[in-house]
Amino acid sequence: MAEERFTRRTVTVVMVVIAALAFVFSFSNVWALALRPAPGCCTCAGCSPSR
Repeated sequence: MAEERFTRRTVTVVMVVIAALAFVFSFSNVWALALRPAPGCCTCAGCSPSR
């Protein structure tokens, strides 16, 4: 009985950690895309005009 509870808790913790890491990495990728200036944009902060 105790072994089953330990196994169930371990599997639950591992699943929660995997879901949390997936969320964190996907959120950081979306954040990085949002902060990147649009291609061909010369009026954004951080862009240098090519002309």
